[in-house]
Amino acid sequence: MAGYTKPLGDCKFTADGKIVTTNGASGDWKLFDENAQIYVVNIDGEERHSLKYVPGRGLLDNDIIVYQLLK
Repeated sequence: MAGYTKPLGDCKFTADGKIVTTNGASGDWKLFDENAQIYVVNIDGEERHSLKYVPGRGLLDNDIIVYQLLK
């Protein structure tokens, strides 16, 4: 899978498992492993990640922030 090639802009993760972005892309997320805080994130079927939630930082792939937490 090549991944999503356009910048997503701001992403909102809604409580019902949907993702909305400012560039018009959409996707979904779901909890994969509650104890390890691993989530699966899918954007338009083109980009799929298994990411770890780190409080205060966001969703990470190892040490790389893929989705930064903003409040």
